[in-house]
Amino acid sequence: MQLLHSPCFTSHRVNCLSGLEPETAFLASAEINTRLSIDPESVPTGLVPAVNEIYRELGLQPVGTALPPLPTSETASLARCDVLSQIARQAESLIVKKNGMSDLPFIARMCATFPESRIIVTVQNKRLGVEAVNLLRSQGHDCWFLDKDYKLREGHDWPDHRIRIVLEDMLWLTSLDIHQADIVVFTDAAYFVRNKIMGFDPEVLFDIRFGTHFKQDARLLGILNEDVPLKDMRAVWSIFGLRTYQLNTQGEAYLAPRVTWITRSKQDRSLLNSGLTKDSTNREKMKCLVWTNLPRNKSVLANARRLRHEAKHFAFVQERFQGGLFSPVAIVVENNLHKKELYRLQEGKPELIPVMAFEDIAQRTKLPSFLVRADAGTGLLPLLPQEHGIWVLDVADQTSKYLGKRAKRRQRAYLRSWHAGEQPFVSKWLAAQ
Repeated sequence: MQLLHSPCFTSHRVNCLSGLEPETAFLASAEINTRLSIDPESVPTGLVPAVNEIYRELGLQPVGTALPPLPTSETASLARCDVLSQIARQAESLIVKKNGMSDLPFIARMCATFPESRIIVTVQNKRLGVEAVNLLRSQGHDCWFLDKDYKLREGHDWPDHRIRIVLEDMLWLTSLDIHQADIVVFTDAAYFVRNKIMGFDPEVLFDIRFGTHFKQDARLLGILNEDVPLKDMRAVWSIFGLRTYQLNTQGEAYLAPRVTWITRSKQDRSLLNSGLTKDSTNREKMKCLVWTNLPRNKSVLANARRLRHEAKHFAFVQERFQGGLFSPVAIVVENNLHKKELYRLQEGKPELIPVMAFEDIAQRTKLPSFLVRADAGTGLLPLLPQEHGIWVLDVADQTSKYLGKRAKRRQRAYLRSWHAGEQPFVSKWLAAQ
């Protein structure tokens, strides 16, 4: 079998200075080196979104990374926020899933969406490999499970199956023909990075032992558990991209929400007048500082009203609702007590801002485009993956140490799974350093 030994695959690395005037290239190079600590002439396409945010600041044209689209099935309908749309046109994609969630429904959906593509899927153990093969064969796919070092009889060729399932520690097998695959799926992206299955040459994406390579236009898809250590996550981002998608149990993966902060930095005297002590329970603190805190609740409503006025100017809102009657903004709180307080403050107002408790949003896949998060929790909102883009505005309190610590814990959670900050990709990359 002939192996590829090409030293560089431009579809997976980009020279971001190509075509720039010398003075502009010097400025762009300095900004990229200073802020991202990466070589601007050999940028993994996974980090191109971060470079493009810097280029927008400098007034430069964004770097293009789109590839010729993969053929899809006649029945496929790819939503813009769906990862399959990203796979069809881009080199790398990354899915973050909840611990214990099966990715087999998604793999089956992907194989049906791209019926002409050659696909390789790595699995963590033999049990998962057998399950994957049985599921795909039951749906009529041409599939083979490569779980050992096969020896062929003289004169025989390797089976030419469209879909190959392989154990993740068997990637070195030359019989895998990885350089012919159109899509390569790593169901444990952190393992792939952590075990250094990467070449030492910065321009070679895959080069170990037998010299196998991904082909030029191969799509690389990483799947990641949300509890992976941050140092591994940062390494994964550089290969599979900063734009993450969230997986649901139906095998659908949609773009993760974007989140920015509404900072409450003015002096809030509710803590001084509350009678709380260091021995007060969390419920007592939350009830006083959040749920029934009149100044805070008024501030939340004021921000939500201002946002409702501005929301109609955002393209992703206009695209979704196309001028119809809707409420693009809602406030999210933890429980019905807080919900009632916010509705009480709106009595007599001409237009109510919808207020939703956790139990209201937990099972919905069509939420408003903007969510003002006012619960002061410590993790992510209990959101299902959404078919349309979601922007979360987190009310972050700075005057209370108790609430400030909770806000920092939320920020760490956002960093793992969502897109945080005014510049979500640069923010994610810098915050993980």
